[in-house]
Amino acid sequence: MKNIINFVLYSDDDSDNNNDDDNNFDIIERLRPIPIFRVRHNYFEILSEKQFIDRFRFSKNSTLLLLHRLIRHFELFTERNNAVRPMTQLLVTLRFCATGNFYITIGDFVGISKSTVFKIIHSLCRTIASWRHEFIYFPRTPRELLENQVQFYQTARFIQVIGCIDCKHVKVGSFGGNDAEIYRNRKGSFSINVQVICNAHLEIIDIVARWPGSTHDATIFLNSRIRDLFENNPFGDALLLGDSGYQIHLIC
Repeated sequence: MKNIINFVLYSDDDSDNNNDDDNNFDIIERLRPIPIFRVRHNYFEILSEKQFIDRFRFSKNSTLLLLHRLIRHFELFTERNNAVRPMTQLLVTLRFCATGNFYITIGDFVGISKSTVFKIIHSLCRTIASWRHEFIYFPRTPRELLENQVQFYQTARFIQVIGCIDCKHVKVGSFGGNDAEIYRNRKGSFSINVQVICNAHLEIIDIVARWPGSTHDATIFLNSRIRDLFENNPFGDALLLGDSGYQIHLIC
């Protein structure tokens, strides 16, 4: 470090110190970080359809549709050397959502750094979540309600049903603090209990993802917007279908 300081302070001296200057340059070169370019596999091309779905939970066709929808957003990451391709950015996000692995593990899987993985995931997830009202919505008009009831009857011979309701525990790490234990579910792991309602085509039409893992399924429904809507009776004779975790009077 002393040699570097001397090099900065006395770089304008006459050429008697040429040898010292050469040594100083050698020190600076050794301290300069060497860029590392990892091999990035194109999993979209090298994996079969089944292998791709097993690893990313998306079909290749759905991935292409999502890529096309996000294409303008990828400009955020393109003005740099060895830029991460849009398809790689999307696969990073899908891999994280499918597995919940650590950022460094996802980075090793696709060949990018941990910090880049963090930026990509947080940016794309915010963008995708901003579309929720376009794709996740509950049937409201009489025609939409009737179509859902007909589809459920044709699929499983259920009458008057417009949606199936259930909850899913999504594992998370401990948040720490005084309230950490409320996220511990009955199986002993930390989670968020997510309530989902789907139609006859298994499309999500309503989702509530804010309750800790210790919360009972029926409690989430009792405090949900959907329960209030059913009590106000805008859906007529329509019903939700749930398992034994929901009391009969709550559903009706």
